Amino acid sequence: MNGQNTHRAPLRDAGETAGWSRRSPGGDLTPPFKADPNPDGQRNLHAIGLNLRPLAAGEGVCHDLYRTGDVTVLGQAEAGLLREDLGIRYFLDLRGESEQHRHGRAESLARAGISILHWPVMARDASAIAGRRPTSEAYARYYFSIFKEMTATLPQLFAALAELKGGPLLFGCHAGKDRTSLVAMLLLHLCGAERPVIARDHERSGGYLLPHLYHFRDKWERKGETPEEYAVRLDPRGEAMLQTLEKIDADLGGIDACLRRCGVHGDHLQAINHHYAFSTLPTGST
Repeated sequence: MNGQNTHRAPLRDAGETAGWSRRSPGGDLTPPFKADPNPDGQRNLHAIGLNLRPLAAGEGVCHDLYRTGDVTVLGQAEAGLLREDLGIRYFLDLRGESEQHRHGRAESLARAGISILHWPVMARDASAIAGRRPTSEAYARYYFSIFKEMTATLPQLFAALAELKGGPLLFGCHAGKDRTSLVAMLLLHLCGAERPVIARDHERSGGYLLPHLYHFRDKWERKGETPEEYAVRLDPRGEAMLQTLEKIDADLGGIDACLRRCGVHGDHLQAINHHYAFSTLPTGST
């Protein structure tokens, strides 16, 4: 697969809700980790799709990388905008086959000329977040269990991404906040992002998901939760991502050591950094 490396200025997102309140400043996260609202003069993708936004918007870390939730909500006009206006050429679908069958495939994206790549990320053990109003620590354990399962196929993922040669990429799962954030974590790390940047990007999902709470009605009904209880699950904390990174450090020796041990080819990591980063590859990434 071929792609053109077109450098664009990083986009900002709105990152705030209308109708549902987020945690007050100084709650679980305090500056510098708090997600930033949309500043004046920056482009806003808040109204398009579900949790669809540039990766680490406005941080000056990467370009041509976008994350999303449920792509089946995208109409044909919106899909066309992503292809023609933003230049998105590829969608990396993190959903499994059963999810695609249940919720629908990325048909509007495919019709718009966006190539669909499949790399399922499975969340087989959700026991850590089974209780009501799961904490940041519970989500960190959940994310770490998913990450450990991901490692078996990371070589194939990074080989495929390196082949895109910088083609603008959209990636996501159903809500675009858990599995999507783990892929975002890896891509941001490869692009040289500091951990507060990764945490802010993760936390920003709440501002996009809470206005669409009723899109997930089947999930809270299945869990026997109230809408208010389920809203906690749609408002991720940057603290959970920081704790996940700490677990990766403690148990796996850090991201770089983990990637080497998994057999990820250093040339593939260098290629991803070269095509998508505004900075150089972090020291030790091979």
